[in-house]
Amino acid sequence: MATILNKKILALTILAFGILAAFTITQAQTPNGAVSFKKDVNSLFTINISDPQGIKEFSLLPAKSSAYGGGLSGCPTSFKSENVTFFDPEDFSPAMKGAIVDCSGNISEIEILPPVKGSVVSKIISLPAAEQPASNNAPAKTVEKNTTKKIEEPETLPKTIQFPVKELGNCADETACKLYCDDAGRMNECLAFAKKHNLLPKDELEKAEKFANIGSGPGGCKSQKSCEAYCNDVSRIDECVAFAKQNGFIGEKELEEAEKMSAFLKGGGKTPGGCGNRNTCEVYCSSANNMEECIAFAEKSGMVKGEELQEMRKIMPLMKAGKMPGGCRSREQCENYCADENHLEECVAFAEEAGLLSDEDREIIRKTGGKGPGGCRGKAQCEAYCNDPANQEFCFNWAQENGLMKQADLENMRKGMQEFKQNFEQMPPEMTECMKGAVGEAT
Repeated sequence: MATILNKKILALTILAFGILAAFTITQAQTPNGAVSFKKDVNSLFTINISDPQGIKEFSLLPAKSSAYGGGLSGCPTSFKSENVTFFDPEDFSPAMKGAIVDCSGNISEIEILPPVKGSVVSKIISLPAAEQPASNNAPAKTVEKNTTKKIEEPETLPKTIQFPVKELGNCADETACKLYCDDAGRMNECLAFAKKHNLLPKDELEKAEKFANIGSGPGGCKSQKSCEAYCNDVSRIDECVAFAKQNGFIGEKELEEAEKMSAFLKGGGKTPGGCGNRNTCEVYCSSANNMEECIAFAEKSGMVKGEELQEMRKIMPLMKAGKMPGGCRSREQCENYCADENHLEECVAFAEEAGLLSDEDREIIRKTGGKGPGGCRGKAQCEAYCNDPANQEFCFNWAQENGLMKQADLENMRKGMQEFKQNFEQMPPEMTECMKGAVGEAT
């Protein structure tokens, strides 16, 4: 739930324009922070964070799960969090990134490799000096996954790319290439490389090239990382949304949500607990004690309504009682936990108790093992898989075989798709381009 809320609260991470969709990392200054992970018998982690200068904020950026972190009051030199869900080794592959901001404003960039026998300690990443926007917030990012890929493809660089990569300063491995392309001054050469090897979807590449021509964003930011850090502050929503709208970096839905948020704040509305950025809001709303306040905020601001709001209210009592599957704290963490077929029975039982499943849904889940066509899990992944024309016939047949679609409905859909395809091919070029611009060429 908190992940949904925070993505809506902070629809500010809209500047997904850089090559960093393929190569991303944050930056470090005085390196003295450390993080250790220890996995228990239930595959949940205990995290210990330390910094002799005191911890102001921290951010952990797993490769698969949602970002985890936030601000701490009182500048403690250590912080402990138990029962945190991460996927081992997926969230640590090739390495989990993170950052700790101490109480003097220094940033320690850290890297956490896959645990060995359930334990791992972070190491400091030494980075060259680079531009950073004027911001008091901890660096935070969300690794955007290319959902247009087939689900069986690994989310790594294509095998056709051989190291060292001559075009990218002879970087020796994927991490080194990320570091190389994190420099805003290298955006054009990294974009050319991404275009050559199809590392970015066409719409993202176009946005990246457009930003490269503009040169800088809100607050003078010059890269995805620095723009996200700047726009991660909710007080800058108008400035960041205006820039994104003017340059076509934001969709209609995201724009509508951001404008609702802006109007709510201008009318005297407050964010939950006064949180001002992605991490602090996520940490605050991940606590069961704050859930009512966060849901009330989501409803009053218009960010969440209808069925989604009702689901939140159904889940709230179970979250307060500590009955979430695997101790998950957000929808994304819960979805990741329940994506493991070993947790299927537990997750189905939870959904039943929360009133989120009909009898028909329950039987379908048990019949399919919680997996969709091609082994996809979750709405977003299955939509991405079945939106690929190469997979559509297989998805139709799978739906019919598993009782999700009647034969008559299947035939009607096939007929409708064929008619649309024929009509689309007969459209004048200007209408074709209009539709591509409205819904995206991939759709």
